[in-house]
Amino acid sequence: MPLFFKVESGTSRIAVLVICGCIGAMVLTFVRALTAKQVPWPFAISATATVVALIVTVYLTVNESVPSGRQSPAGAAAPVPSVPATLPPDTPSASPATTWSTSEPTPTPTDQSTPSPDPTASVAAVTRLSSLKPVSDGNNYAGLEIAHVGNVAYPDSPSMGCGETSKRHVEWNSAGQGHFDATLAIDDNDPQASQAKIIVEFLNHDGQPLRNHVEVTIGNPRKVSIPLDGALRLRLNCQADDRTASSRSVHAYLYLLNAQFTATDR
Repeated sequence: MPLFFKVESGTSRIAVLVICGCIGAMVLTFVRALTAKQVPWPFAISATATVVALIVTVYLTVNESVPSGRQSPAGAAAPVPSVPATLPPDTPSASPATTWSTSEPTPTPTDQSTPSPDPTASVAAVTRLSSLKPVSDGNNYAGLEIAHVGNVAYPDSPSMGCGETSKRHVEWNSAGQGHFDATLAIDDNDPQASQAKIIVEFLNHDGQPLRNHVEVTIGNPRKVSIPLDGALRLRLNCQADDRTASSRSVHAYLYLLNAQFTATDR
């Protein structure tokens, strides 16, 4: 351990010098006293030991106050405190400023041309005539056939035979129905189609006409839409007429294309 020590601050240096001066004066006084034989030896030894202890105490006190990082009296390096790295200040991420719109929101355009269907609206029921059997026919109903009209085939078409000598009829139940729609025609392959003209009447259950009669010839089908007006029966009367004024008897078949009933709206 070195005898002398280093003191960094100016104030500490002055204090050490004053203490050293005092110690030196005391040592000199004791030396002179001993030389003059005015102080007993035991007292001189005790005084000298006290001075040495005071010097050691001052030395140790000053060295313990040496800042961290300086060499310790034993020669071991004091631990070097870790210096926190200087970090750059946090840079806040740029966020878009909130923009408050004062304008009114633009309504989404809607297609006014296509209104939404009314769920409460009733849909009129449609009944194909081909699904019904006549309630009366006088053996004139020929059943369902494939009709060829204008080179187009119409399957499941109700048909009835029409003669020249008398009116023939077929009658269907029409209770609760509001309309009857059909296209009346003569088949392109009918052997007497070129000379036949078929006259058709539409009657209700009382025999009253529902509309004026129509005339059907080959190549000239007739489309009808008849309000039934509460008719419980729809009766079709037909009669074939020779439009060539020949003496032969005429017989032809009448076909009802796309025939259907539409129920009365309730």
